[in-house]
Amino acid sequence: MLKTITRVTLLLVFASSISLSASPFIKDELLKPQARELIVKMAGELEEKTGIHGYVIATNDEMPKGMSMVTYVKQFESNISKPYVIYIFAPKSLRVGVLASSPEIEKLYDPDDVKDESINVVRDEYDGNKVEDKYNIAIIQSFSELVDQIGKSKNIEMTTVMPNDTHFVINIIRFFLYIGSIFVIWIFLVKPFINRIRNGKK
Repeated sequence: MLKTITRVTLLLVFASSISLSASPFIKDELLKPQARELIVKMAGELEEKTGIHGYVIATNDEMPKGMSMVTYVKQFESNISKPYVIYIFAPKSLRVGVLASSPEIEKLYDPDDVKDESINVVRDEYDGNKVEDKYNIAIIQSFSELVDQIGKSKNIEMTTVMPNDTHFVINIIRFFLYIGSIFVIWIFLVKPFINRIRNGKK
C-alpha cells in the first residue's frame, strides 16, 4: 500500500512539473517547486479574470550597469504574450522591477508597493530564513501584491493571492517549503534506510 501511495505521489509531482513547464516563468533560476505552484495559480487567476498575462523573471543574471530592464526583457519577447505585466527579481544585480505592456496596465498597480514587498523581506537579516528561502518568499509576496492590486483596480476579487500580512505569508510559504523538503528527505533518505533495516531483520 505504501509503495502504491508513493508511486501515485511521485506521478502527481511529475505531472505538476510538466504543467509548470508551460507557465508564466520567462526565466527561473531561484524558485522552488512549491513557490512556483503558488505563482502559477495567481498568474492563472489573473489571466482568467482580467485577460492580463502575468510573468515572472527570477534570475541570477548580472545586468550590466546602465542596462534598463526594458532592454533586458527584449531578449525574451518571443515568449511573451500581450497584454502583460512582468515582475523581475535579479538579486545579483540588486534589481527588482515591474514592466507592463501598456500605460493603461501600469495605472493598475503601484510599482513601489510591489517592489517594497520583496525588498523588505530580503533586507530583514533576523528572520531566520536562508537566503534562497528569502528569495522565494520575496518573489511570492511581490507577485501576490501585483496581482492583488490589479484585481482591486478592476474591482475583481483575487482568491489565490496571499493575505497582506508579512508574518502570516512567511509562515504559509515556510510550510509549503518545509513539506516539500520533508517529502524529498522521506523518499531518498528515510524510506531506503527503513527498508534496509526491515530487510536486515528478515
